[in-house]
Amino acid sequence: MIWGALVGGLVGTLVLTTMLRAASELGLTRMDIPFLLGSAVTGDRVRAKAIGYALHFGFGLIFAFAYYAVFTVIDESGFLLGALFGVVHALFAGSALVN
Repeated sequence: MIWGALVGGLVGTLVLTTMLRAASELGLTRMDIPFLLGSAVTGDRVRAKAIGYALHFGFGLIFAFAYYAVFTVIDESGFLLGALFGVVHALFAGSALVN
């Protein structure tokens, strides 16, 4: 169901953004993905954060729809399969893309 993908994408992006923000505030990391995205568009720090959060949520929805398309094509879905895809996605993003 496409609405489930939409809600899942929003919730997943909200959880990820909250965890990243909390890690930054606790001094565990200096990486701020929304700010990084926004700074690619503008040099103004305040606007970069606002634009970055909008881009981050937009990309979260795009990924949710991509996952939905994959689940539709393979005609299989479920919590464990989604979690497996999420782990693979996180490992790729956290290793290959960040470095």
